[in-house]
Amino acid sequence: MGWLGLLATIVFVAARVADSEALWTSFVGFFVPLSLIAQFLTRKSDEYTLSLWSTAANAAFAITIAWLFLPPFFEGFYDGLRGNDSGQDIPTDGAPYAALLAFYITFNIKRLTGAF
Repeated sequence: MGWLGLLATIVFVAARVADSEALWTSFVGFFVPLSLIAQFLTRKSDEYTLSLWSTAANAAFAITIAWLFLPPFFEGFYDGLRGNDSGQDIPTDGAPYAALLAFYITFNIKRLTGAF
């Protein structure tokens, strides 16, 4: 389910970026929660699977925190240096997609590399 979730997330994010309203986008978007549910229900089947899950969840959490706090901080810092108050120019609504991508990428990297 890790590869299916990664592929579905990449296609779904690409379709959202391109503002595609095609039916296949909804069909592909169905596989993202399906693979997450399957992985969540089997996460404690053994120690290896639990380590995959915990590593991927930690990466997704770190990316979410970084996505929500670092760009607005640097944007405010830069606007303060330049002396213009243009408001928030960098949207933070992509955090769920970044978290899903981080989860699946880390999950599959850990699975491919083993217990390094």
